[in-house]
Amino acid sequence: MEMEREAQQLREAKSQLARSRIQVEVIIKCSILYCYAKKTAGKSQISFQELKSANFELQRDAAHSKGRQNDQGRREEDAAARSREAAPEVEVPQFATTRQRLGGLVGVGDLGSALLSASEKGQTERARLLIESGADIEARRSDGWRPLHRASSNGHAEIARMLVAAGADVEARTGDDWRPLHLVSRYGHTEVARLLVEAGAQLEARDGFSYTPLHRASSNARTETARLLVESGADVGATEDTGETPLHLASFYCGADLVALLLRRGASTGARNAFGNTPLDVACFCCFSHREEGRVRGALRKAVN
Repeated sequence: MEMEREAQQLREAKSQLARSRIQVEVIIKCSILYCYAKKTAGKSQISFQELKSANFELQRDAAHSKGRQNDQGRREEDAAARSREAAPEVEVPQFATTRQRLGGLVGVGDLGSALLSASEKGQTERARLLIESGADIEARRSDGWRPLHRASSNGHAEIARMLVAAGADVEARTGDDWRPLHLVSRYGHTEVARLLVEAGAQLEARDGFSYTPLHRASSNARTETARLLVESGADVGATEDTGETPLHLASFYCGADLVALLLRRGASTGARNAFGNTPLDVACFCCFSHREEGRVRGALRKAVN
């Protein structure tokens, strides 16, 4: 492949040189014709027939030069064809073909960076080609984010599925100790959460703020994702560093449906955080809907009584 490319570049260079030579020859002959006309102008006017004859000679010489150029090009092409026929068959690896399809990416490092970008943007086919080409599925940026983190946080289920199938670490941590399951729980990407749980992601893993995935789902009122986590065995009574349970967080952020779900699953209304507050004490601090506030407080009071 490399030899053919160099041969093609050489042919193009020779062709350009030949065209330049023809142009120079035409300019010289035109100059001669002009000088001849100017020389004879003082004696007698140059005849139309003489001008026509001189022009014909110029065209004939240019045609001959072009013919020589074409003959030379054909000889070079024939020689290249014979060289290809004589050369032994070399199997072109699939990686080279895929690299071309990916737009000229080269090097494993570049492929890893491209996979990070494709995972973030949801470019499924591009991610598939990169994985098939041997891109590093654990490539990471300076913040520790890997392709599976990117796909998870943006809810790109098919890319996440491909990464997991290729062996991506479902417990990989970012610089803040966020695992993929924490990210999908925060953003409510239930389909990806199910994929990660089935792949063995730890339900009680802690991030840099000591939150479990259920804490993350609760602090963002992601009811369906929380339901999946609870049904998969997540601890509804788990506490983070300040003693808050998922029910504290769901109550604080006014997630009425999630509060009801956690209560049905046995969450304690009497649990107190490090400041001595129960879920009812912190209920609806960040609520902007009187209706939702009423539902949360009503559910908590009913459970207390």
